[in-house]
Amino acid sequence: MMESNELKNREAIEDEFFYALSNLCQFYGWPAYRAKVVDAYPGNIAQAFAWAQQRLEKQDESLHLLICQDEQHAATLATAAEMGMDTELFYIPVRPYYHQLKDHDRRDRLALLDCLYCYLNHIVEIPFFTENGYIGYQYHMVTEGVEWEDEDEETKAHYRHMEQYMADIQKKGQACLEHFNHAYVLLQFADRLEQFKVKTALDETLKRIAQTGLELYREFPHRSIMEHCDISLKNPEEQYGPDFDLSQTMSFYWIDSDDSYEAISHAIDSDFGEAEPRYPTTFQFFDTPQTGQPGSAHDFSFHRRVMKLIHTFTTYLYKLDAEYNAPVQ
Repeated sequence: MMESNELKNREAIEDEFFYALSNLCQFYGWPAYRAKVVDAYPGNIAQAFAWAQQRLEKQDESLHLLICQDEQHAATLATAAEMGMDTELFYIPVRPYYHQLKDHDRRDRLALLDCLYCYLNHIVEIPFFTENGYIGYQYHMVTEGVEWEDEDEETKAHYRHMEQYMADIQKKGQACLEHFNHAYVLLQFADRLEQFKVKTALDETLKRIAQTGLELYREFPHRSIMEHCDISLKNPEEQYGPDFDLSQTMSFYWIDSDDSYEAISHAIDSDFGEAEPRYPTTFQFFDTPQTGQPGSAHDFSFHRRVMKLIHTFTTYLYKLDAEYNAPVQ
């Protein structure tokens, strides 16, 4: 004989599942589900799910249908879509910004850089290397816990150098963060762009990049690229496990041509060489009736536009860094 609690759970699951199925059919314009042969629970749910799954696959093969159970749902339906992308690192260098911060002759250029760095860090939520995050953790581990007292003098000198150097770039990086990370910077984005005076070809490139950044900010003033990523709040050893996502492939860092990057690049290569990517994934739940156009909840155009912006901006920043580090004639 069925226990009363089990009966209540069954009723809750059936009620919620078939209500979600009704919402799904209404949203996609499908006919209401009618079972040819009514199976007993849980076969009735499996039968209905297979029917809906087959219809969804014919309509949009990029979507997956899921039965979701959590603290809020006994058994609801959701569609999911995964953004396909190459395994590419979107690391934004900070050293060029630091050079510009110390250059008092081009404050107008710094003003635009402030806007772009602030937008990408504060709104898009790309992690900064002096704070918590995958790259920040890698920088921290360069000298953390290294036992070098018993090493030879050459090795000791290397570790002393790395300790001093890592502390130096942390200090410089924090100074950069504290300079651009203010709400008023974004409020002045349009005015700063309008007042910017193009003096070089590099300035023309920066102006185009800033225009793209301003368009994204106006269109998505609160949109984070990390919102569809499963970023754990566990300690770093558990957080950065066998899989990786955008929270690890996107970050601000110092530069890729110095001792600091050489020190962390081995760990990065090892992590990404052995791991499987977790791509950004969108979900649309049907626990309530849905509105809008089918597929609109699974639009990754924002992600692709941000990635294109980062790629263009990073290329510009390396050219700016080379300008400041060019050998004196």
